Amino acid sequence: MPRLHDDTRHDYLGRSGVHDVDTVVDAVVAHEACGPFIAGELARAVLGPDVDEGLTRRLGRDFVDAGLQLRPLVRAVLEAGLQGAATSLVQAPVPWLASMIRATAAPVTAALAALARGLQAAGQVPMDAPSVAGWPGGRAWLSSAATVARVDLAAALAGLTPTTSPAWSAASRGDVGALADALGRPGGFGEATAAALRDAAGGGRGAATTVLTVAMAAPDSVLV
Repeated sequence: MPRLHDDTRHDYLGRSGVHDVDTVVDAVVAHEACGPFIAGELARAVLGPDVDEGLTRRLGRDFVDAGLQLRPLVRAVLEAGLQGAATSLVQAPVPWLASMIRATAAPVTAALAALARGLQAAGQVPMDAPSVAGWPGGRAWLSSAATVARVDLAAALAGLTPTTSPAWSAASRGDVGALADALGRPGGFGEATAAALRDAAGGGRGAATTVLTVAMAAPDSVLV
């Protein structure tokens, strides 16, 4: 409320006269740490936590030189990924679930409540982060609770996947290579996952559901 606002000028991050939202933002974006911090956070989120520090420093300098324009930064990060700069990244539950829904073409409208409960069990509910810092990342999504919730979500999606879906077709045939392609793994599954999928393959809808569940919940589909 305006009547509760203290309009006294303060020194903040090396700038004087800071007294409202606009001047706070101006002080933050003018600070020398702002550009490198944003560039580094975005690079690690997209390219993985172990991205080369030299690359993040270069991205930070370019970001500052471009006047903190986000479009060139995003383009530079994506181009770095295409050039091989990406490292292993553990997908958080929400982006993992979104990618699996798209890959399976599962009609999830009627199951939104169940999926929301699954995401809550996994530890990531959209628009409900635990703090202003957002959700944890990396290995936090490999905890036992998150893993069990992910398997449950994968089973729910497998049960909703239409038989016309390429993912379902591959699972029902036990075609591990085609299933990897359908789930966005053009490099294929690792040998351990492939062996588990071959063991689970068989005739009937039940077997196909199991194969699809294992494929979606496997480490190969969680690590990108």
